[in-house]
Amino acid sequence: MRNIVEGDHSRLEFDSVADLLTTVQAHRYATNLGLIESMPEFFGGDVRSIEHLFELARLGWEEQLDATLNVAADALATVQRSYDVPDWQSHYDVQGSDVDVARFLSGEPENMVSHHLVPTPRMGRVISLAVNIGASYDISAMDMIERGKSIVALVYALERIGIRTEVFTDSQSKGSKGTSETIRQVVKVKDAADALDPAMIMFTLAHPAFYRGLVMASKHEHPRRFHKPLKIGNTYGYPIDRLSNEVFPNECIILKTVMRSDDRNVSDVEAFVVSHLKDLGLI
Repeated sequence: MRNIVEGDHSRLEFDSVADLLTTVQAHRYATNLGLIESMPEFFGGDVRSIEHLFELARLGWEEQLDATLNVAADALATVQRSYDVPDWQSHYDVQGSDVDVARFLSGEPENMVSHHLVPTPRMGRVISLAVNIGASYDISAMDMIERGKSIVALVYALERIGIRTEVFTDSQSKGSKGTSETIRQVVKVKDAADALDPAMIMFTLAHPAFYRGLVMASKHEHPRRFHKPLKIGNTYGYPIDRLSNEVFPNECIILKTVMRSDDRNVSDVEAFVVSHLKDLGLI
């Protein structure tokens, strides 16, 4: 974990979910974590204890994973039928990854099969996504879950068409009126070099307990002078819905928080995936 303080702003940066978990384990008696057993619906309804939350942070969330990936696969299949989507194509050459035995035996020089991804405008080797997971207390856990499922589907679609993704979660909070202090928590949940771990992506992007449990508890790591204006240990500050891009890679796509109404219907997975693939110039 790194803490960067610039004037009235304090930012925590975590290199992984494991890094975040290590930090939060030192704050297991944080006020918000003490509410897990008495207010389970606030954390998604299925987290039974702090230890169970820590287990999810280590293993990921599988309870709704299969259904989410099935919806994601159906959405991608529909997109591929309706749009020109980047795909792997094959061609014969004198070198490649596979051999065509029939062509080899017939003496055809170009008997090797080479696979390549069809180029698409604006498509780079890596696409970075930063997800603003901040949500005020009155946002329902179900809204957070449904919005998260659509983002999981987008990550799944990008990886399935051969594009590597790096994924961050982000949240920023401000104090009450009359205070100037702000805090921010950035977690890298997937590196571009990492294989996709669907259960972990599902937990970090779609489970309310990731933000309302782990990320909120991590706010205790901010310097003491930020605790009173942000009411850390009580309300933990007011989420900010629009985040700046200076801490992320160039051209990183920032997905807005569920705390505000959005012109993209997050419950319509196909529409959500199509909209962002269009924005990225992939269809």
